Amino acid sequence: MQQPTRSRTRDHGSTRVYATFIRRSLVLALTVAATLMGLALPASAARPIIFPSEPFEIVAPYPDICSFPLTATINFNTHTIMFVDEAGNLTRGFTGGQLFVTWTRDDTGFSRRFAVSGPSFFDEAFTVLRSTGRSVTSMEGAGLVLASGNLTYDSPDVIATLKGHAVSICDLMS
Repeated sequence: MQQPTRSRTRDHGSTRVYATFIRRSLVLALTVAATLMGLALPASAARPIIFPSEPFEIVAPYPDICSFPLTATINFNTHTIMFVDEAGNLTRGFTGGQLFVTWTRDDTGFSRRFAVSGPSFFDEAFTVLRSTGRSVTSMEGAGLVLASGNLTYDSPDVIATLKGHAVSICDLMS
């Protein structure tokens, strides 16, 4: 496992908030889209339920995760598949599809675009347990990172194990 380069982040707690914001925004947006479409979990369904989404964008400022301010533009065109038990209760699911984050340095205008489509796998409480592919998430000692590989989480959006590679967002944007 390669260790990520240390970030210039002063407060690693704030990066957890930002990573949680990205993931929870995705899950929330998909849930809201499904609700607006009039879809509900059937009481006796045992088949998976698929929630497609329409493309949408979120712009979020990240003024203090690096020694320079960043803005993330997140473009979604994803779907969620939820598995339910015979009573219609959510048991697990995953989210995947097209997801891009464009990071822009507010001080210089320099920007980079990354595909971070996952997918991510969650439990019955929509807590992300594992993701594969690329993700933007927090890593102890490195802050917010672009991670590639197979990741598991010990708390929301903080990597517990990584079989792959991770690089600090601050280092990528320096």
